[in-house]
Amino acid sequence: MMRATLESGASDFLSLPLNVQELHKALIKSTQTSAAVRTAASGMLGEIISVYGVRGGLGTTTVAVNLAVRIAALTGLQVGLVDLDLQRGDVATFLNLTPSQSLAAIAAASGEVDEFSCTAH
Repeated sequence: MMRATLESGASDFLSLPLNVQELHKALIKSTQTSAAVRTAASGMLGEIISVYGVRGGLGTTTVAVNLAVRIAALTGLQVGLVDLDLQRGDVATFLNLTPSQSLAAIAAASGEVDEFSCTAH
């Protein structure tokens, strides 16, 4: 699985149980790599990090939320966090947020979706 992940374009791979030192090293490596990529390709910004759990209760949401918060704190940049579990997503709860819309509502919308209000027209 590690080989397939790296061959698919992943720059690093962490396994469970998480080791604090390894996670910290991966975050530092990621921020340094991101800075080098931004310098090399001035018009291209951003990076996607996927956190996936095979079933509920493994701590995937906890890892994803803490990773996003830590990256934002380390880099001072904006971080987007998307919970693609359309039925049982817990990211909003972890961040004490009450979303006005959901990906499920947007996906079910007929017609165009306004990027600012996220309501169907």
